[in-house]
Amino acid sequence: MKLSLPRLFKVDISFYLLRSLFYLLALTLLSCSNQKLENTHSPMTQTIALQQVAQVADQYVDTKQKYQPLAIYAAGLVLNSHDGFANNSSQGIIDQRNIEDQLYRQLKNIDEALIRGKPAWCTHGMLMEVLEASIEARVCRQELWNIDFMGAGI
Repeated sequence: MKLSLPRLFKVDISFYLLRSLFYLLALTLLSCSNQKLENTHSPMTQTIALQQVAQVADQYVDTKQKYQPLAIYAAGLVLNSHDGFANNSSQGIIDQRNIEDQLYRQLKNIDEALIRGKPAWCTHGMLMEVLEASIEARVCRQELWNIDFMGAGI
């Protein structure tokens, strides 16, 4: 690539540009290699990560049982009490959304590398998917307009 410069300054810019980028990359890599990476989070062990996944899963089931007991039936789990209906009150919806947001944040803070290959890794992934889908589906206002091609109201 040649630039239109006065005849005295006509040079092949691509060679100088590539050489400059190479030197810049080399300097960047050298400067980074001497720095120690600081862990800004508290160290998490595999045991703690596994316990946190189990705790979030239990809280999720408890929340579903409290606010949407019919979903527990659909999942084939045993209810503690068989006299409940979905809580579609304004406060119930707000409370459930706040709990979902809290559970989602807790799952995001768990280092997946610590649980990879364990059964808790599957639980973590499934909970992340369910919570993300629920959070993203809030715009549909399903408590007011329940159209569902799969379950029609479960």
